[in-house]
Amino acid sequence: AFVGQGERHRAYAVLFTTTWRDAIVGGKNPGPGKPLAYLNVGESRSRGAEAGGSWLGPGRRADLSGSYVESSDRTNSREYGAFPRVLLNAGAGLDAPRRNLEFYLNNRVHLGAREGPGGGFVPSPEKLKDYWRADLSATWRRPGGATDVYVNVLNLLDRENFLPAI
Repeated sequence: AFVGQGERHRAYAVLFTTTWRDAIVGGKNPGPGKPLAYLNVGESRSRGAEAGGSWLGPGRRADLSGSYVESSDRTNSREYGAFPRVLLNAGAGLDAPRRNLEFYLNNRVHLGAREGPGGGFVPSPEKLKDYWRADLSATWRRPGGATDVYVNVLNLLDRENFLPAI
């Protein structure tokens, strides 16, 4: 991992690998009762990289981050297609101090996701269209008070995005 910070900026980068043992997976029930059961016998792994940074200026802010992840269900020898392979975030903010207002526009992109994880019911989930969502928020801060009033407009461009069914 790398982390750097200056007076007006910060940046980070991380490489990672993880292993989950005793993951809960559906399978044949070894005991009496229902034929299917959830068992703690799975193993999953992931690896990837994440990086990002932000910059603060007089009345302005910019953020950028991204990640690349490969995740797999080692028990069933298949990828976790329900998680995006690539995530990108970009945001920009602007202050209007005379009006006690702050605006922030955030963009989020998902690339390489499927409808859900592969399994017995859906052995090969379809690839989802790339996901892009822009959100706008406005915050008013009461002068001298502890009150913030904010409005968030999600999916500002009214895109028809789909998220996986996990």
